[in-house]
Amino acid sequence: MPSFCVNCGRPYELFERYCNSCGKSLPQSSPGIPPTLESPKMQEYLAPVSLPIQVPVIPVEDRELLAPPSVEVRKEILHASAPFARFTLFSTIAAICLSSIAFVVLDDICRRKAYLVPFACMMFIAFGVSLWHARTSWLKIAALGMGSSLPLRTRRKLAIGLCIAAILLVGGAVLIGAQVGTSGGETESYIADLDLYRSLGDKISAARNGAPRTIEGQVAMYSQIEPDVHSLNLVVQRLETENRVYAAKYPAAQATTASSADAFENTRKRGQLLLQQIAIAKEIQGTQGHDAQLALYKEKMMPVLTAEDHLDGR
Repeated sequence: MPSFCVNCGRPYELFERYCNSCGKSLPQSSPGIPPTLESPKMQEYLAPVSLPIQVPVIPVEDRELLAPPSVEVRKEILHASAPFARFTLFSTIAAICLSSIAFVVLDDICRRKAYLVPFACMMFIAFGVSLWHARTSWLKIAALGMGSSLPLRTRRKLAIGLCIAAILLVGGAVLIGAQVGTSGGETESYIADLDLYRSLGDKISAARNGAPRTIEGQVAMYSQIEPDVHSLNLVVQRLETENRVYAAKYPAAQATTASSADAFENTRKRGQLLLQQIAIAKEIQGTQGHDAQLALYKEKMMPVLTAEDHLDGR
């Protein structure tokens, strides 16, 4: 219902404050509050209109035609990364163990001893364990390669590289083991012969110094030392050869090897004179009569003893 100005009777709108005709101030009345959602009119306005809807029925045959085609979804299987590092690690350890075994075997063969057998057994066990782990890793790599995720060329390069490395390690171990074993065997033999040389020399000297100064005592002494003299001569022959080899390998020890060579040569000459003395002692022993034995001793034994004294500069 419209409002009218009380002065001039002109109608006006609710938002106007002054009359456009007479300019009188118009009364301000609160406008009507719009209906809220809870009001019956608003609920009537917002009520949904129910219209009859007919859903078409699709036959089964048409449903199959209208159904979307089934798409096969290939699930990607996520594999763990190929154990190249594990395979390389255990293959390298196996190659090192195998090279250690080769080194030990060649070293023992050249030394003609078996003192490194326990170490070789430990290396053999470690080689077996490492080889088993390397084989397990390789089977996993090969299984991944079956799915074309790993090129065959990559696997071949890895296998060939590790084989070459293993051959180089084992070959180097064989060469080094042979050289070390040969050198060690020569050194050990040299040291053993030196010990035997001193032992035999001391035994012969003690027997000669402790023998009675009689014909019978000297004859018995030469009969006693005969085996040791033969052994000493053999040892001296080996020592002369070993000393020459040692001098060739170690030129810095020339003074020591030269002095040893002089001592060995002197002992070899003494051994030859001792063999002559032993032969004369046997001849004296077969001679009857003390006077005859004494004469033979002075005739044949004394010159040989004098020649032996000349070896010592006397």
